[in-house]
Amino acid sequence: MNARRLSMDANGVVRPSGYTRVHPSPGRRLVLLVHGYNNNFAEAGEGYFALRRNLDNLLRNCGIGDPARKHFQQEIWEFFWPGFQPLSYVSATGSARSFAESVASAPTYPLEVAKARSWVPNGLASYLNSVLPSEIFFIGHSLGCRVILETMARLTAPPHRIAISGFMLMAGAVPIHLLLESSTLFQNARRGGKRYCLYSWMDTVLGIAFPPGQIAAGEIPPYGLPVATGLVGIPSSLYDLRNNTSLGHGGYWKQSFFRGQSSYTDLVSQALGVTTDRSVAENELKEMGEAFRSREVPSRLVTLRALLGDDWLADMYQN
Repeated sequence: MNARRLSMDANGVVRPSGYTRVHPSPGRRLVLLVHGYNNNFAEAGEGYFALRRNLDNLLRNCGIGDPARKHFQQEIWEFFWPGFQPLSYVSATGSARSFAESVASAPTYPLEVAKARSWVPNGLASYLNSVLPSEIFFIGHSLGCRVILETMARLTAPPHRIAISGFMLMAGAVPIHLLLESSTLFQNARRGGKRYCLYSWMDTVLGIAFPPGQIAAGEIPPYGLPVATGLVGIPSSLYDLRNNTSLGHGGYWKQSFFRGQSSYTDLVSQALGVTTDRSVAENELKEMGEAFRSREVPSRLVTLRALLGDDWLADMYQN
């Protein structure tokens, strides 16, 4: 059993990738991970792998046995979208880019915003409407949060099609003026059953780079500068739970809700639909948070045929 992956090409067509190339099963629950902009396949895959590994550690510490944890991981699918401009094709597919190439492609952010509000959510929603999972819970980071909210607006509403059990926005690169109660994006976001926002005033990317990038993308509020929901956790009326993580922009996949919060079990059971076998005391949760913060996430050799995380689930649940 390898990681479930969905990849979008430059034409907006979504296909399964990885060894098995299987599609999500119709009528089944799906948890979809969506990366932000300026991440290639390997870079996004590293973040997804860290989240999966930490989730498994958390569930194990909450008393969840191997069969249930394996079933939970099978519900998680990783979505890769073309959220950056490839400036060279020297590196093999699946290899991390050089620092210079990553920096050079960062100023293309306005182009990625245009993708995130148009053909990327169009293609993703079309695919999900054709696969027809029973319900979807979205977890996204940065501009991936915009992809999530735009995709939700395009999903066929129940009772005929897909239920949206909720979403978790991590460092959401979405202007708060587009999420006000009078906006279409707000009304569609309210379809989510449980709505979580992890934000941080310490996020210099959203605090400094986001406003000019958003203006360049043509999204200017009626007054003032654009402000990201992932910076301030606003509008509060949209979210069921908001948490100031004090993280920088890049630490969410590895830390996020694994950082010493007192609401771990609630977050896992309500947001992700996993029922814990036993309660965990608050002091234990704080200790777990410290452990997650400092734990080294095992790395995998990235090659053309074995991308990051492809086989770790099989290794873990081989018995």
